[in-house]
Amino acid sequence: MEAKAEQTFARISPRKVRIVAKALQTLTPAECLVRLKFTNKKAAGILYKVVKQAIDSATRDGKLKAEQLKFKEILVNPGPILKRWRAAARGRGTKINKKTCHIKIILSN
Repeated sequence: MEAKAEQTFARISPRKVRIVAKALQTLTPAECLVRLKFTNKKAAGILYKVVKQAIDSATRDGKLKAEQLKFKEILVNPGPILKRWRAAARGRGTKINKKTCHIKIILSN
């Protein structure tokens, strides 16, 4: 049995989220929540919410226990880029790309 949780259009670069997510794949989701709580990165707060949501959806029916769960997949894909302009020297404008990402977590027993 699998449980899924997804966060779309998170306003953080996918590269920054992948750094934190890669460190968590070997842990159990219960250990992951403890580790994320004390990680000093913006991505940790976003991933904490998604992992917690996946654990809650898996244990909602009472069929699975939080201690038995394992990560099957942690996907961090790029989302749409918000393109903005900023004033620069000599009357020019420079482009600013505000990146977003989609985070998907799949848990299994």
